[in-house]
Amino acid sequence: DNQNLKVIFIAGNEEFTQGKINYKEACKEAITKGIIINTIFCRNFNEGVNTFWKDGADLADGKYINIDQDQKAEQIDAPQDKEIIALGQKLNETYVGYGHQAEERKEMQKKQDTNAVSAGSASMVERSVAKASSNYSNVMWDIVDAEKDGKVKVEDLPEDQLPAEMKKMSKTERKAYIEKKKKERSELQAKIAKLKQDRDKYVTEQRKKITAKDTLDEAIINAVKQQAKSKNFQFDKDKK
Repeated sequence: DNQNLKVIFIAGNEEFTQGKINYKEACKEAITKGIIINTIFCRNFNEGVNTFWKDGADLADGKYINIDQDQKAEQIDAPQDKEIIALGQKLNETYVGYGHQAEERKEMQKKQDTNAVSAGSASMVERSVAKASSNYSNVMWDIVDAEKDGKVKVEDLPEDQLPAEMKKMSKTERKAYIEKKKKERSELQAKIAKLKQDRDKYVTEQRKKITAKDTLDEAIINAVKQQAKSKNFQFDKDKK
């Protein structure tokens, strides 16, 4: 019908709601001139209502938009989570303790896993991924890491430094046993790394879907479209 759409967005302007400008009079005058006023409050929804941001929008046929910047990101469970956690538990089986503190350190490793489980599946996924990274090293008590780092040679370790399952092994058997554990760990780490990549892609896509409606640009676009349609405007994708 050839009419113009006049829309104003007000955000973060304390003068608008705290008396320096009489927002009620300004909004009423705006609407008599065909100007729609939308308000944007970037905190808690109810806080914006209580400080009259919604009231200003209502007076000028506008929309009150709330973007809660303090809202915590929603935890997203991924299809890969269970397998990552299971593989993370299998990693523990590849650790072969040495020295007098070995048992204590292995128990501590299990305790940290238990703490992660109690914090939720996302925490356990993060811990499993961390354990599979090159930064997770236990050279002071694990023979696999210590050999890799050149700290010890399993053939040279005294029998009283070895775990029970290795005490009666020959030097050749010890070496073969550690090589087997090293291979198992490497394979598990590679599987976890691949699953993490797939998980990251999945979480990114899901988060986009969840947050798309909560982003500022999306909120503004939706408000303008609704108000334009109320004035009989059409958008190309709406045309048959």
